[in-house]
This record gives sequence, C-alpha cells and structure tokens, in this order.
Amino acid sequence: MMKLLRFSFLFAILICLGFSSNSPMDRFVLLLEEMETSFAPEKAYIHTDKPFYTSGETIWLKSYLINGITHKKTSKSNVLHIELINPQDSIVFKDKFYIDDKKFGTAGDIKIKKDWESGTYQLRAFTRYMLNNSTEYFFRKNIRIKKQNDLKTLDLNEINKVPELTISQNSNQKDSTFPKDLNIHFYPESGEIVPKIPNKFGIKATDNHGKGLYITGAIKEKGVNEILTMFRTFDFGLGMTSFTPKSGVIYIAEVSTKTGTLEFELPVAPDHNQNISIQSEDDHLNLKINSSTTSLLNHFIIGHLRGKVFFSKMISENKKNIEIQLQTTKISSGIAHFTLFTPNGNPVCERLTFIDNESNLNCSISVSKKIATKRERLNLNVNINSRNKKIKNANVSIAITQKNAIPLSTNENIKSWLLLNSDLRGQVANAAIFFDLKKPKAQRKHLLESLLLTHGWRRFTWDNALKDFYKNRQEQKPEKGIYIKGYTTPINQPHKAQFALTKIQFLEGNFYSSKKFTDKTGYFEYGPFVIYDSVKAVLNAEITDFKNSEKKKNVDIYLKEELITTKIDPTPKSQIDIDNNYYNNYIKIQEYIGQLEFTFNGVNQLKELIISGKKKIKINSIDDIVSKLSIYGEPSNRIVVDSLPGIDGLSIFDLIGRTPGVTLSGNYPDQILKIRGQSTFVASSDPLFLIDGVRVDRNFVSGINASEVSFVDVLKGNDAAIFGVEGANGVIAIYLIEPGLSKKQKAKGVLSFTANPFYKAKEFFSPDYFKDASNPKPDFRTTLYWNPDIDITIDKTQNNYFYTGDQTGKFQIEIQGITDDGELIYAVEEFEVY
Repeated sequence: MMKLLRFSFLFAILICLGFSSNSPMDRFVLLLEEMETSFAPEKAYIHTDKPFYTSGETIWLKSYLINGITHKKTSKSNVLHIELINPQDSIVFKDKFYIDDKKFGTAGDIKIKKDWESGTYQLRAFTRYMLNNSTEYFFRKNIRIKKQNDLKTLDLNEINKVPELTISQNSNQKDSTFPKDLNIHFYPESGEIVPKIPNKFGIKATDNHGKGLYITGAIKEKGVNEILTMFRTFDFGLGMTSFTPKSGVIYIAEVSTKTGTLEFELPVAPDHNQNISIQSEDDHLNLKINSSTTSLLNHFIIGHLRGKVFFSKMISENKKNIEIQLQTTKISSGIAHFTLFTPNGNPVCERLTFIDNESNLNCSISVSKKIATKRERLNLNVNINSRNKKIKNANVSIAITQKNAIPLSTNENIKSWLLLNSDLRGQVANAAIFFDLKKPKAQRKHLLESLLLTHGWRRFTWDNALKDFYKNRQEQKPEKGIYIKGYTTPINQPHKAQFALTKIQFLEGNFYSSKKFTDKTGYFEYGPFVIYDSVKAVLNAEITDFKNSEKKKNVDIYLKEELITTKIDPTPKSQIDIDNNYYNNYIKIQEYIGQLEFTFNGVNQLKELIISGKKKIKINSIDDIVSKLSIYGEPSNRIVVDSLPGIDGLSIFDLIGRTPGVTLSGNYPDQILKIRGQSTFVASSDPLFLIDGVRVDRNFVSGINASEVSFVDVLKGNDAAIFGVEGANGVIAIYLIEPGLSKKQKAKGVLSFTANPFYKAKEFFSPDYFKDASNPKPDFRTTLYWNPDIDITIDKTQNNYFYTGDQTGKFQIEIQGITDDGELIYAVEEFEVY
C-alpha cells in the first residue's frame, strides 16, 4: 500500500513549488500536468521473433521507444541501449541502437555464440534518461538458450522421423492436497476496510515458491459456522470476493483439502476508515467513496492514467457515501489510478482499475491460404482500422513461427508490457495471459481486476512525485546520438586541466571537420553524430598562445569513455508450466535440425579449410569474430593467413585466387575474381565482398594487401543463400588483422581513434523457392518469416509474402506495433502446412 504523506511535509513542498495560491486539488493537478510536460518518463519494449534459441541462431528483434505517459513517440532520447545478460549476471552482448525521430523504434539482432552456456538469459533495454529512475523501469524479458553441445544426438533411425509436437494441458494444480505450503493473502479494496458496507477483497494464493494455486474456500466469522461468502482463485492464484464486515470482528477464510481444513485470518475492520470502491463496466466506471464516521465534505478525488489527469472532483455534499459515474470511452487504455484526499491534501486511500479501450482499434491478418503445402508462397495481408479515432499510420513488426514450439499465450507482448508490467510494482510473469483474446472477455476482466487489487502502483507515489519534482531530475540528459568526449592536460601532467583549442576530423565516409574550445576543466564534447559504420578519426589539441608557437604543442589529449553500468535485477520466473511444453517441442525440432544438417552437409557439402603458414589463430577466436560481424554459418572455404613467407608482395586477390572453385584473371590492380558455378541471372558477375562484415565494392577490396588480412571466408551455393540475391555470385568475406586505429596519441596533441558506430541490423534471410526451387537443403526453421519494420497506413491493406518450409503442422502470425496516436497493436492469425 502507498505510503501516506503527512500534511505538514506535503504543504511545505507545495509552497516551495509556488502553488500556494491554488486549492489543494488544483495544486496536485498542476503538479501532475507539470510532470507530464517536463518530466515524462520513457518506456522501452522489444519484440523478438521467439523466446527460445540454440547457440548459433540469431535473436531477431524490434525495439520500441515511447513517451511513458502518452505512448506516442518520445521527444527525448534517440539512443536505446540493449543488453543480453547470462544466468551468471554477466553481460554477453551490449550495443546502442539509434532511433530516428520519425520512428518508434529500430530493428536489431543478436548472434548467439557457440560457447554460451545453456540457461535463462535476460534481455533488457533502457535509455540513459531512464537512469534518473530505478532500474525496475528498464524493459526486461527472459530468453531461454540451449547450447548446441547440450542437445541430444539423434539415433540414425530417427533421422527420417519428423518429431511429433504435442502440447499437454496446463499443469497448474486445480485439485491439490496443499499440505502446509499454502499462502493466502487478502487485500482490501483501495487498501482500507470500511465496516457496515459491502467490501471487496483481492485474493492471492501461492505455494512457498510463489507459484499461483487454484483453490476454493469460504469466509466465516471466527467462532461462527455460518458461511458469509464463497471464493475461488484462477490463473496465478488470483481471485476476489466481497462481504460486509463488522467493526472489530475477526473473519477467517477456510480452505478444505484432502488432508484437512486450513484457516487464514483476514484484516480486521477498524472503527473508522475511508475507501474507494469501483465497479468497471464496458463504457463507464461506477465509483463509490465511503467513510465510516467522517463526512466527505471538501474531500477531493483525482484520477490519472500513467500520470495524466483525466478526472478530478471536489466533494461538495455533506455525506459519508458518494457515488460517481465516469464515462471511459475517451480515456486511453491502461491502469487508472484514483486517490482520495482529505480537505488539507492528505492522501488517505487509493484504488487501481484497468480501462480497456483497445477494442476501438482493429487489426486483421489474412493469408492467401489457410492450408498450404511445403515450400509454397503465401501472400500476407495486414489491415488496421480505428472505430472512433482518426489515426494515420502505424508501425508494426511481424513474426511467423511454429505454433506448437513457440508460446504466444504466455509470452510477453507489447500490450502486456506497456499497459501492465511497465506500470506495476512487482513484475507479473506470463502477463500476456491477461490479454489473451482466446479467453472470454469477462474472464480476462476478472483476472485483471483481481491483479490490480493485489498489486501496487509502481511509477510513482505522491510522496516521491513531490520529492522528485522538488529536486533536479535532469541529472541524466537524454542521448541524441554519439558524442565524442574528452579532456586536455598539460604535457605529461594527466591530472591537471588545460584550456585548449581542439579539432576533430573524420577521415572516412562523409568527411567532417570542426573546432571547439574546451571549458576551464579541459573538457570538450562533439556531437551528436549518427554513425552506422566504424569511422577513423583524429583529434588535435593545442594551447592558444600566439606569442610562443612552440608552446602550442605542449598539450595532451584524451578520450573520455562513458561506460553505463547499472544494477542487474532478476526477471520473474515463469509461473505457468505450459511454457515448458513448448520449450521441449522446440528442443525436439532443434535436435532434428542438427541431425539433418550434419547428414546433409557431411554427405553433399564437403567444407574445406585452407591454412597458410603457421597457424597461430585459434579456430574458436575466428568463430567469435565471424559470429560478431557476420550472419552466415560455416563457410565453403576458409583461408587462414599467418606468417606466410613472401606474403607482402601479394594482393588480396592473389591470396583468394588460391581457393578451389575461384578463378582469378587480369593483372594488378585490375584483377577480377569469379566463383565458378554461380548464378547467371544477376547483372554483375562479381561476388559479394565483405570487409569485417561490411559490404564494399571490388575497387575498395583491390587496395588491400594480403599482409593486412587475418583470414578469408568464401561462400558458394547454398552457403551464400542467406544473403539472397546479393550473394547469387557467391560471397567473399575478408577479416583484417587490425580493423581500426587504436585510441592512442601519435604525437603531442594528436589522438587517432575509431569512432564506435550505432548497431546496424542485419537482414533476416527468407528463402525464395521460386528462384531456388531445386534447393535440396532441408528447411525446418521455427521462424519462417521476420519483418521488423512495416509502416501501415490506416484503412489501407499492406501486402507481403513468404514461403513455407518443410515442417508441417500449424503456424502462427504474430503482429505487434503501435500507431502514431499511441494505440497498441497486437494480433495473431494461424494457418496450417501439410
């Protein structure tokens, strides 16, 4: 329950804020309006193609960053930090993603390394601006990863047996013996019991491990055998009941089990109290404000949604019970928060309820066939319309996955996070169940109300709202891009500040040059920059002494690394066992895929490894480099270059020309490489060239010497298919010994470095069996299609297409997104492959 703020402290703060001339109610309304305008929080959400992965796979993701109050585009941050944390609380992936002002988010991906251990990983996202608050406000999601080496090796007899995927029934206990590990808590509506009137109670029943339990029971007056009311709990052990308590009387809840009857005491009703009772209807709320002894005259009530005030009322009647009907059709969806204040402005009780107006927005998905064959092209149409709002555009991400291997009913989605978990104290596991459209609306509504009776508001309390407003909350400024920061010192005096003139120059891409004086502490800052590729740059610094030109050089310059380190909070454990059924099915498929790939690659595609000279580079190190910089798996050929005599005289093309299946023609510097047996329908005959994972043209590659190269991967045929048409003539991936310049001074006042870019998302590979109908490689992908960035005009149909694979059974199309007006989009459709 919220801490109650003493009037003396509250009044003193409000005077400091300059609101003393207004009524207490007006001052609180102004406070929330100022918070919304100046200190609105940000929320992040990440949609992943699935929640389960094995090493070597890629986590495909779409990030969303919004204003935490309106759910529209945020006007603050453009930079989102994304991290993946292993079960030992170590960060195994971290990068920064740029979000354009015109977009809600951006696409991304995380390549899972082969040496990552099996277990539950935590995916989290946050902005620097979010650091002004608790890490509880970060987006957090569980990702389960299975190491390839931990997968079972199938018997040869099982190779031709496609695994059978079945989902067993929910194993939550509905009829249990409950020995001694049953815990029941009763939560009075709005936190207080008012005697002699009907009171509603939220119920939560769990075992000692926090797992929700299904129970039934009865409420009785202690020592009296008469049943006042019955109750039961549902998913998560949540339920609610109501009865009229007497002042000072002890009531008990009786739960009958196979081993006997358990009794639990309820909170005792005091002689005097106030509460807010709410009955939620489809288009309005019925509010009842009750006081057991004191008149409610000049009390006032404020209702807000995520901090935005939508209702305020001063009570002018000299009564103990007040009823209000509040229309909700024009209020956004989410958790509504009502607080009752005394005439002096002291909050006395609160009530949370959920307003659901998301049904005003309709998202329909259609596929050209509900029942399709293997490797068949299906057209996918998406249409979004709004019943009562003028909405122009929406941005969505789409994932198509194997239904019996990927859970949607229990997985976090954009609605469950942004409307529920991001605003509640204590994160709710499997929160998507509260928005599962397969459940009857009345059941979902009952579950949500039960949840809000047992959970507290998380975004702020009135106490903290005032304190945060009073102090400077802009300690961490929003990031708008990449900043180059540093400081200058006198030569060989690193701890002493030096005022100086600095200059920065980018040596690659779009040339950039700028000059700037440091401040008195020697600090300088350039930016914000939006950079997607590593850029070599140089910083210069000099002392502006026009009388002594030699003194200009007596300055050192340093870069300032700003590492964001934050506390790692645990994510909640799944409370629904059905999640494990999907996971087991997913593992069955991955074991089958592993056996197929081993058989297919071993028989039909003999891989070659060419090692030149003495091998000093470990294969694991090479795999790590490829995993970080590229999207392909095993290459057709690999050349490892290390201490080869006479290599200084070779061009990069001379080196690659030694690879089997590669022909070299022409003389330096006009040499041409071709990979034999590649496509003939692409205009250019050049293979796709990559340098450290970045696409470059042949002319750029021709300027590289063999001595600058660490190793080269050559991809032919099906190995290059992940690059689509670009890889039709094969792929040559070159990895340099030193990708960029180190951060070190090469002379007095001169510092060379490589500017670290924003992460640039790779493209999801989706096979095109029209162009590659004869591809014999088995296709048992659990993610058939992933498109992270689709802009849809409202009331117009968006068309896409994809191909099915070799896996039969039911598949699901999941769409998540948001409109430019802040309305959330979530829809699911199914089709079958036979």
